[in-house]
Amino acid sequence: MNTSERRVIRSEVPHVAVGLFLEAIVARNSLKAVALANEDGFLVAGIGGGYDLDWLAALGPVCSGERARTGAIATLVENVTGGAGLFASAVEVGGSTLYLTSIGAQIARQPEAAATLKRILVS
Repeated sequence: MNTSERRVIRSEVPHVAVGLFLEAIVARNSLKAVALANEDGFLVAGIGGGYDLDWLAALGPVCSGERARTGAIATLVENVTGGAGLFASAVEVGGSTLYLTSIGAQIARQPEAAATLKRILVS
């Protein structure tokens, strides 16, 4: 029997499930770190040893738009990432905007990631 289920480790606890999902994103996309933040930039969940995930989360709302990273923001991004690329995007989950911020590469298949987060968090 062939199944399309890719997850091997699961949890019914939403916060744990989000953490497991972020671990899978890091592995699939060869990321150094990823943080999920709420609209205020507070860390919801994250993974990435050696990186300040609270600061990474805080950068999500600031860096997800089209604004140029200049001055203090550019310096903060440099300090948080150690010079690696920072990528941030907004995802709509259950009427709220959350921010996925990654170091090292952009998260592939953003709509699929948003759908998975919605499935985990809005149940």
